[in-house]
Amino acid sequence: MNVTCVVVLLDANSWERAIELSDTCHVWIPFSDRNNELARQLWQAQKTATPNHAEGSVTLFNRYGDSKEDWLLHMLNPIEDHHGGFAGTESYRVLRVENLTLSDRLLEEPRSHGFVSVSESGTGIEALKNAA
Repeated sequence: MNVTCVVVLLDANSWERAIELSDTCHVWIPFSDRNNELARQLWQAQKTATPNHAEGSVTLFNRYGDSKEDWLLHMLNPIEDHHGGFAGTESYRVLRVENLTLSDRLLEEPRSHGFVSVSESGTGIEALKNAA
């Protein structure tokens, strides 16, 4: 998969949406019993179909903090580490976050991770990086 888009779903019951998006973007979803089991099934199916595929198109994350905004801001570094152009892979340019409203904090903090704009979208927020 050519990861130029990363989507973060902040709903613990987001598995169906994750599957829908995983063909076009890399998707991050919170740990839950259901998400964990279904992600393992997806990863196993992908390894069977493509043995050299190191991981699935869905990543699970732990929720840290008291709000969905905290969860996202805590995830910016791991997302950047995972998709930020390491080892010669193409870096992601678009970060979409569903089920989150734009705040002053969300307008500012993503800029320290290379985002040049953050705006509301129909389903949450979208942050964009400059083209490399």
